[in-house]
Amino acid sequence: MMRPGAKTLKFAGPITHKMDKHELENWQKIRAALEASGKTDSHFYRRSVAILSGQGDYMQHPPLDQQEL
Repeated sequence: MMRPGAKTLKFAGPITHKMDKHELENWQKIRAALEASGKTDSHFYRRSVAILSGQGDYMQHPPLDQQEL
């Protein structure tokens, strides 16, 4: 159940970063820990569910070769 006023986060575009086995295992740990603590209304829980269900990471990340200002 979503909280009143909560927004549904949608996938932002094509998957440009392929996660390796280690990253996916970390997202599995995050999801399990949040479920165990009952914090399934958090951003990180929704993000872990999206990643682990094959929808990809909906957050857009800056290119790694982009210089910071």
